Amino acid sequence: MPHIIEGGKHIYGLSEVRQEYLIRMPLEAYYEYRFHEAKSVVLISGGEDTGGFSIHTIEVLKHSRLSVLLDTLQYDYQEDRFFVAENSINTYQRRIISWVKMDEKALFTLSDELAGELGIGISDRLAVVRGNRNGPAFLRRGPLYDSALSYPELEVF
Repeated sequence: MPHIIEGGKHIYGLSEVRQEYLIRMPLEAYYEYRFHEAKSVVLISGGEDTGGFSIHTIEVLKHSRLSVLLDTLQYDYQEDRFFVAENSINTYQRRIISWVKMDEKALFTLSDELAGELGIGISDRLAVVRGNRNGPAFLRRGPLYDSALSYPELEVF
Protein backbone atom coordinates (compact mmCIF):
# COMPACT_ATOMS: atom_id res chain seq x y z
CA MET A 1 0.00 0.00 0.00
CA PRO A 2 1.74 3.22 -1.11
CA HIS A 3 2.22 5.98 1.40
CA ILE A 4 0.87 9.13 -0.29
CA ILE A 5 1.63 11.95 2.13
CA GLU A 6 4.40 11.96 4.73
CA GLY A 7 2.75 11.10 8.05
CA GLY A 8 -0.63 10.85 6.37
CA LYS A 9 -2.73 8.91 3.90
CA HIS A 10 -2.19 5.45 2.48
CA ILE A 11 -3.90 4.03 -0.59
CA TYR A 12 -5.23 0.48 -0.83
CA GLY A 13 -5.74 0.49 -4.58
CA LEU A 14 -8.21 1.52 -7.24
CA SER A 15 -11.77 0.22 -7.36
CA GLU A 16 -13.14 0.12 -10.88
CA VAL A 17 -16.88 0.69 -11.14
CA ARG A 18 -18.27 -2.30 -13.03
CA GLN A 19 -21.56 -2.86 -14.83
CA GLU A 20 -24.64 -2.12 -12.73
CA TYR A 21 -22.39 0.06 -10.51
CA LEU A 22 -20.81 -2.93 -8.79
CA ILE A 23 -17.80 -1.89 -6.69
CA ARG A 24 -15.25 -4.09 -4.94
CA MET A 25 -13.42 -2.82 -1.90
CA PRO A 26 -9.76 -3.84 -1.60
CA LEU A 27 -9.61 -6.75 0.84
CA GLU A 28 -7.01 -5.05 3.01
CA ALA A 29 -9.49 -2.24 3.74
CA TYR A 30 -12.34 -4.74 4.07
CA TYR A 31 -10.59 -6.50 6.94
CA GLU A 32 -8.87 -3.48 8.48
CA TYR A 33 -12.19 -1.69 8.99
CA ARG A 34 -13.98 -4.95 9.94
CA PHE A 35 -16.50 -4.86 7.11
CA HIS A 36 -16.39 -8.67 7.14
CA GLU A 37 -18.45 -8.42 10.36
CA ALA A 38 -21.10 -6.15 8.80
CA LYS A 39 -24.05 -7.01 6.61
CA SER A 40 -24.62 -3.45 5.45
CA VAL A 41 -22.64 -0.21 5.38
CA VAL A 42 -23.41 3.49 5.47
CA LEU A 43 -22.20 5.61 2.58
CA ILE A 44 -21.47 9.35 2.95
CA SER A 45 -20.75 11.53 -0.06
CA GLY A 46 -17.34 13.15 -0.25
CA GLY A 47 -16.52 16.83 -0.38
CA GLU A 48 -16.66 18.90 -3.53
CA ASP A 49 -12.88 18.78 -3.88
CA THR A 50 -12.64 14.97 -3.80
CA GLY A 51 -16.04 13.69 -4.92
CA GLY A 52 -16.79 10.05 -4.33
CA PHE A 53 -17.79 8.79 -0.90
CA SER A 54 -16.67 7.10 2.29
CA ILE A 55 -18.18 4.00 3.84
CA HIS A 56 -18.64 3.03 7.46
CA THR A 57 -19.99 0.13 9.48
CA ILE A 58 -23.07 0.66 11.62
CA GLU A 59 -21.10 -0.43 14.68
CA VAL A 60 -18.50 2.28 14.19
CA LEU A 61 -21.14 4.96 13.58
CA LYS A 62 -23.10 3.97 16.68
CA HIS A 63 -20.11 4.94 18.82
CA SER A 64 -19.05 8.11 17.04
CA ARG A 65 -20.21 11.68 16.63
CA LEU A 66 -21.62 10.55 13.27
CA SER A 67 -24.32 8.47 14.98
CA VAL A 68 -26.82 11.15 13.90
CA LEU A 69 -26.49 9.71 10.40
CA LEU A 70 -28.18 6.54 11.57
CA ASP A 71 -31.16 8.67 12.61
CA THR A 72 -31.21 10.22 9.13
CA LEU A 73 -31.44 6.69 7.71
CA GLN A 74 -34.12 5.73 10.26
CA TYR A 75 -31.98 2.98 11.71
CA ASP A 76 -33.73 0.91 14.39
CA TYR A 77 -31.18 -0.20 16.98
CA GLN A 78 -33.51 -2.84 18.45
CA GLU A 79 -34.35 -4.50 15.14
CA ASP A 80 -30.93 -3.82 13.58
CA ARG A 81 -32.46 -2.53 10.35
CA PHE A 82 -33.07 0.61 8.35
CA PHE A 83 -36.52 1.96 7.62
CA VAL A 84 -35.42 3.79 4.49
CA ALA A 85 -34.75 1.78 1.36
CA GLU A 86 -31.30 0.56 0.40
CA ASN A 87 -29.61 3.00 -2.01
CA SER A 88 -32.11 5.72 -1.11
CA ILE A 89 -30.84 9.28 -1.37
CA ASN A 90 -30.98 11.10 1.95
CA THR A 91 -29.20 14.27 2.97
CA TYR A 92 -27.56 15.55 6.10
CA GLN A 93 -25.78 18.90 6.14
CA ARG A 94 -25.48 18.98 2.33
CA ARG A 95 -24.02 15.45 2.19
CA ILE A 96 -25.71 12.47 0.59
CA ILE A 97 -26.24 9.64 3.05
CA SER A 98 -27.32 6.13 2.07
CA TRP A 99 -26.79 2.50 2.98
CA VAL A 100 -26.00 -0.60 0.94
CA LYS A 101 -25.46 -4.30 1.56
CA MET A 102 -21.92 -5.62 1.29
CA ASP A 103 -21.19 -9.26 0.63
CA GLU A 104 -18.39 -11.52 1.84
CA LYS A 105 -16.38 -10.79 -1.32
CA ALA A 106 -16.26 -7.08 -0.39
CA LEU A 107 -18.72 -6.21 -3.17
CA PHE A 108 -21.50 -3.65 -3.03
CA THR A 109 -23.77 -2.10 -5.65
CA LEU A 110 -24.99 1.47 -6.09
CA SER A 111 -28.31 2.20 -7.77
CA ASP A 112 -28.23 4.17 -11.02
CA GLU A 113 -29.79 7.10 -9.18
CA LEU A 114 -27.34 7.08 -6.27
CA ALA A 115 -24.34 6.70 -8.60
CA GLY A 116 -25.65 9.64 -10.63
CA GLU A 117 -26.02 11.81 -7.55
CA LEU A 118 -22.44 10.95 -6.58
CA GLY A 119 -21.20 11.67 -10.11
CA ILE A 120 -19.92 8.12 -10.54
CA GLY A 121 -20.02 6.29 -13.87
CA ILE A 122 -19.37 2.80 -15.15
CA SER A 123 -15.60 2.22 -15.67
CA ASP A 124 -14.61 5.06 -13.31
CA ARG A 125 -11.67 4.21 -11.11
CA LEU A 126 -11.97 5.31 -7.50
CA ALA A 127 -8.87 5.66 -5.37
CA VAL A 128 -9.51 3.81 -2.11
CA VAL A 129 -7.66 5.72 0.59
CA ARG A 130 -7.27 5.05 4.29
CA GLY A 131 -9.52 7.70 5.75
CA ASN A 132 -10.07 8.42 9.38
CA ARG A 133 -10.66 5.63 11.88
CA ASN A 134 -14.31 5.38 10.76
CA GLY A 135 -13.84 4.06 7.23
CA PRO A 136 -12.05 4.33 3.88
CA ALA A 137 -12.69 6.99 1.26
CA PHE A 138 -13.40 6.21 -2.39
CA LEU A 139 -12.09 9.33 -4.16
CA ARG A 140 -13.03 10.51 -7.66
CA ARG A 141 -10.74 13.52 -8.01
CA GLY A 142 -8.43 15.92 -6.20
CA PRO A 143 -4.77 15.96 -5.17
CA LEU A 144 -4.86 12.62 -3.33
CA TYR A 145 -6.58 11.00 -6.31
CA ASP A 146 -3.98 12.44 -8.70
CA SER A 147 -1.18 11.28 -6.42
CA ALA A 148 -2.66 7.77 -6.29
CA LEU A 149 -2.70 7.55 -10.08
CA SER A 150 1.07 8.16 -10.12
CA TYR A 151 1.62 4.67 -8.64
CA PRO A 152 1.44 2.23 -11.59
CA GLU A 153 1.85 -0.71 -9.21
CA LEU A 154 -1.53 -0.07 -7.57
CA GLU A 155 -3.88 -3.01 -7.83
CA VAL A 156 -7.22 -2.45 -9.55
CA PHE A 157 -10.18 -4.16 -7.91
